[in-house]
Amino acid sequence: MLPMKPLAPINSVDDLKKILFIQKTVTDRAKAEMLGIATDGVGNPKAAEKFIMEERKLLMKYANYPTLSEMAEEPEALMNGTKWGATFGVAILVGGLILEEVKRLQPHLEPVLRHMLMLLLDELNHPRHKYLIEPLERNLTITSKANPSKAAAIKRQVCTDLADAMVAVGTQFGIVKGGSNNGVVLTPLGRRVFLHMVDAERFIQEMGKAHVRFQTTKPKFSMS
Repeated sequence: MLPMKPLAPINSVDDLKKILFIQKTVTDRAKAEMLGIATDGVGNPKAAEKFIMEERKLLMKYANYPTLSEMAEEPEALMNGTKWGATFGVAILVGGLILEEVKRLQPHLEPVLRHMLMLLLDELNHPRHKYLIEPLERNLTITSKANPSKAAAIKRQVCTDLADAMVAVGTQFGIVKGGSNNGVVLTPLGRRVFLHMVDAERFIQEMGKAHVRFQTTKPKFSMS
C-alpha cells in the first residue's frame, strides 16, 4: 500500500509558516461568517429557524469546496486561496455549531465530543456494526464505583443519549437524516463534512510532524 500524499507541501520553515497563516486566515474568516449570521443588522439574535437555515447554507458552502486531500492532487493548489483550506472552515463550523449544541445537551461529555462525533459519522459513512452506538461504546470508558455491575448498562445509556443528541443536532444542520425503518443515514452534505473532518485530523498530525522537523518554529493552529 502506497503512503498517502501529504495534505500540504512542507519543505521548510517558511512553508510551515505559510500553511499555518492560511489555516488561521480561513478559520478566522469562517468564524466571523458564523458569528455574523447569528444576529441581525442591529445585533439582535435571529430567530432559531432562520439562524439554522443560514448557518446550514454556510456549512454547505465550505463543505462543497474541495477537501485538503482533493486539493493535494492539483498542481499549485496553494495558489487557489479561495478554495484551499476550506477544510479549516468546515472544522470551525462543526465545532461552533454542531459540537457546541451537543455540548449544551451533554455537557459532562465535552472532552470526548469531537471524537465521538467522528466515530458516529464514520459508522454512518461506512456501516460496520449492527447498532449505531457500538463504536461509541467501544471507545468510551465509564465506571461506576457505586455499582460496578451496572457500569455496562450505564455506558450504553450514556452512548444512546449522546448518539440521539448528535443525530438531532446533525439533522438540524442537514448532515444526517432519518432513513427507512427509523434508521439514520448520512446526507451528501454529511459525507462532505465527514471527509473534511478526516482531513482536519490528518492536518493536525502533519503539522505536529512538521514541528518536530522544524523545532525552531512552534505551530499555532486551532480548529475549535
